[in-house]
Amino acid sequence: MIIKNYTNIRIEIVKIITIKLILIIKNLTMKKRFLLSTLLLFIMTSCSSNSEDDVNPPINNNITYAGNVKSIIDSKCLNCHGDPLNNGAPIFLLTLANVQDAVQNGDLIGRIESGSMPPGGNDLTPDQVQDIKDWEAGGFKQ
Repeated sequence: MIIKNYTNIRIEIVKIITIKLILIIKNLTMKKRFLLSTLLLFIMTSCSSNSEDDVNPPINNNITYAGNVKSIIDSKCLNCHGDPLNNGAPIFLLTLANVQDAVQNGDLIGRIESGSMPPGGNDLTPDQVQDIKDWEAGGFKQ
């Protein structure tokens, strides 16, 4: 909510500055008008009206392996990373330690976000990916 209010205030400030600059432009020569208009156009187009895209989502510290991550791994990864390993999978993802190691040392999140894992169109939802990221950020709670 604070971010939205900040965005609205920023937009209002830009509007006020724009009006004042328009009044100043009327009293300038053509060359100065062009330069100032170009600068004004640049400033207005560079201000995002939705700055929430630049803000990272808050970390959910309630994410645990047993309560959240295990069910994601079980449903999306164990076809290949179970026992026995299938389809050329190089690692097991059967335990908390296996999954934690894959996140820390095997770029599991990067592979999921790039779409290379899991193969075959069984992609994780954005919420599932965020849960794994939050689990990592929260210290890999059991």
